[in-house]
Parts: sequence; structure tokens; C-alpha cells
Amino acid sequence: KLIDMFKLGDEIDPIKNIGDRKAGFDFGDPSPCALTIGGTRQTQLAKIIFILYSEEQKGLTQSDVIDWLKNKLNLFNVQEFNPDPSIGGKHVTEAVGEVGFSHNILDEGAKEERVQNMKAIVEKHVIIIPIAFWQLLNSLKSAHRDNLGRIVKYNDHSFDSICYLCTDWGDLEGTTQAVIDAIYEELGLPKPSEQKEGETDSTFFTDKGKGIRIWDD
Repeated sequence: KLIDMFKLGDEIDPIKNIGDRKAGFDFGDPSPCALTIGGTRQTQLAKIIFILYSEEQKGLTQSDVIDWLKNKLNLFNVQEFNPDPSIGGKHVTEAVGEVGFSHNILDEGAKEERVQNMKAIVEKHVIIIPIAFWQLLNSLKSAHRDNLGRIVKYNDHSFDSICYLCTDWGDLEGTTQAVIDAIYEELGLPKPSEQKEGETDSTFFTDKGKGIRIWDD
């Protein structure tokens, strides 16, 4: 449904219209490694991030991790690789770079900036994450701070990977309302900003009369 509604591609290449494809990778040993791949699509009023793949893998050997990364980066034709800036992540990055993938060297001390950037992207409604990527969604829901405002290291592997992925996507154009209107317009629904007071549209995807409520918060 996402492919059809946002004109992401066709039967031959379902995501051919998604550009600027990047990957964010969080290295874990013995904790899980996490890889998240995404790209952007220009709608009529805003540019939106689409998550194409996200998964955690645990118990892999170093060669298994490298093979996994090469396979997925090739499969989704990733143009930039944003890896974990830790020592373990750097070792994997070198191996992936040797086979021709362009990669960025991130600042290991800039975690707070990456978290704030991700928070702004989510609050602006310029990212779409398919529900199939439940590990990523659970990681996002688990992200929190302690009573001193420090980010808690708990179930944060996929969360870190999406923060790495979105490092350069913090200034996507379009106000929150413009993005919401754009999504509704492409779905053929009345724009929320044009609805009369007390009138709301309660469905995003419909299937046999059933809908999923969105943005209730």
C-alpha cells in the first residue's frame, strides 16, 4: 500500500523512486548488531524518509557481520554507509569500505546531537517506518532518559542505527502541518488543515472498512 500510495516504484523495482539511500549500523559484541536502511522521496509538499530495512543480528562472527552488511547494502543499492564510530564499528567499516562502499566517519562524542536530530525528525512527521520492523519500533519506544537527563543504554541498538542513518537528514523541508497535509493529499483524503472544526478523518489505510488511527497524540 505504501508503494502504491506514495508512487515509490513499480512491480519490477518497488522502490526505484526512493533516492539518497543510506544505511546506519550499530556494532554490538556480544550485544546485537543493528542495521537500518532508508531513503527519501519528494512528495508534493515535503521530502519524507522511508525506512526500507531494519534488523538486529546477534551471535554472528566478524565475517558473518561483514557478509550481512555487504548483502543488504547491495540489495538496496545503498549510496552511503553511516557506521558506529566506536572501535568495533571502525573495524567493520574498514572491511566494508574495502569492497567499495562509501562511508562517513561520525563523531563518537556527538550522540546527544544525533538523538535531538532524530527527535526532531519524528516530531515533524517526516519519516515512515513500516510496522514489520518491530525491533526498530520497540527500540524507539524504549528510548528514554534518567532523572539526570542522560540517555539510558537499554535496547538501543536499532535506535542508534537509525540515529546514524538520519545524521544528514535533519533539515528536511516542510512544516509538520504541511507534511501531514501532503500525506493525506496523496492518499486522496481531506487535508486536516482544511477540515471543519469537529470534523476528523480517522483512517490512514483502509481494508474492508477497517482503519488504523494515527496521530491521536
